[in-house]
Amino acid sequence: MIFSEIYSLYYKAVSRILALSVEGKLTEKDLYAISRENAFPESAMTIVPALRNKEWPLLADDLHTPLERAPRLPLSTLEKRWLKAVLSDPRVSLFAPEMKGLEEIEPLFDLQDIVCFDRYRDGDPFTNERYRARFRTIWKALKEKKLLHLEFISGKGNTVSGTCLPLKLEYSDTDDKFRLLALKEGEIRTINLGRITRTEIGNPAPDSAIPDEPSPKRNAVFIITDERNALQRVLMQFSHYKKEAEKLDKKHVKVTLTYDQDEEIDLTIQLLSFGRFIEVLSPDSIRKNIRERIEKQIQFFNN
Repeated sequence: MIFSEIYSLYYKAVSRILALSVEGKLTEKDLYAISRENAFPESAMTIVPALRNKEWPLLADDLHTPLERAPRLPLSTLEKRWLKAVLSDPRVSLFAPEMKGLEEIEPLFDLQDIVCFDRYRDGDPFTNERYRARFRTIWKALKEKKLLHLEFISGKGNTVSGTCLPLKLEYSDTDDKFRLLALKEGEIRTINLGRITRTEIGNPAPDSAIPDEPSPKRNAVFIITDERNALQRVLMQFSHYKKEAEKLDKKHVKVTLTYDQDEEIDLTIQLLSFGRFIEVLSPDSIRKNIRERIEKQIQFFNN
């Protein structure tokens, strides 16, 4: 099963434990550390006892394993079909993923069958070869920590050029666009990739120029009223964010979500899309933004 604990996170954690044991390097401390890092924070309370009391007969008392080689899990046909479908996404293909071994596999689903009702239709041209070439140049500069010479069209229609230090690539699900966060003249700029017309990799960036954190982290706290499957929809919508959920009662869940400060507007729009099923407690900046947007909508309909 693709989303089974045992065959995904649990298997990953145990396989790494056994791989270390095969090398003769496994310690008691590693058991807990690997379980927490590769599964869930509380998984060590399940995985370690199961290995130590021989419920899973894979480790001896001295932490050695009878296995001669590190375990490997071959992909099932279902997993290969799911992987082929995901890798067929033009956004994923921008990163040039490895497709070897999937040539004869039929995708599990057709991406054209998925319709997004809350997404703008003027997304980036992900299949355009010039766009793809510029994307990969930016991606390479990011990975190699090199300066980037670029030219782009500003929001006012002016052509801007210069050298910057790329910090991070972001994707907006609402806008269906990639954005580049870059350090230029001491300020962090956000540039839509669709507006970039030319890219060229420069020299390696000096260590002193690389900030520790491209964007300050903030926490958003909100309460979900679990009606009309709201809880599941919210957790799926914000699956790429770090978050903690606390059940308050049968119908209400408190969520603390960590986000980059420069993502706040996009996050606000996503929260608004859930209407009355979400009550934002903090920060005040998001509450204020939501209030202003609702007031504008009311004025629009009253005029």
